[in-house]
Amino acid sequence: MYDPKEDRIKEFYVNIVKMFDDKVIQRYFGEETEFIDCIKSCEKKDDENVLEVELKNNLRISFSLAGFSLIFCQDNNIVFEESKG
Repeated sequence: MYDPKEDRIKEFYVNIVKMFDDKVIQRYFGEETEFIDCIKSCEKKDDENVLEVELKNNLRISFSLAGFSLIFCQDNNIVFEESKG
């Protein structure tokens, strides 16, 4: 079944995720098909320079493009699987 949201998610992956180094993509995002499978929706708000991502488990993440770049462009070894709280 065709899902128009999938095209937007693919566009997000190609235009945002593909900006990063292959090592960063593999570590944080995975292959395009894996990424698409876990995302419910994602979009870049042009007027606010904000990225909003909603996962299929209903987790919603919203952050600035600058924050996104800080987290994913630098080799700071962030581990998302471990809770800090």
